[in-house]
Amino acid sequence: MIGAYAVGRYRLPSADEMRRVIVAEQQYYTGHMVPSARHTQQVDYFLYEHDMRVREIPAGAERARLSGPPPWARVAETDRPVGVTQ
Repeated sequence: MIGAYAVGRYRLPSADEMRRVIVAEQQYYTGHMVPSARHTQQVDYFLYEHDMRVREIPAGAERARLSGPPPWARVAETDRPVGVTQ
């Protein structure tokens, strides 16, 4: 995902959207866990990974498609990966 972001194929959501999602997902992913003074696993990895793979990564790719790459990525519309078909 970092590589896709660096070359303009993934775009982050707005700051307001990220804040909203952080609050909602913190409850979703950790609400069922018992509070403890000891370090515990904070996220169910399999649920989180599945959500990233099927929801957030495609959504970020769609945001990049609609908005284009961020200006700092220095990616032109004509840039195409070599040997990769889309």
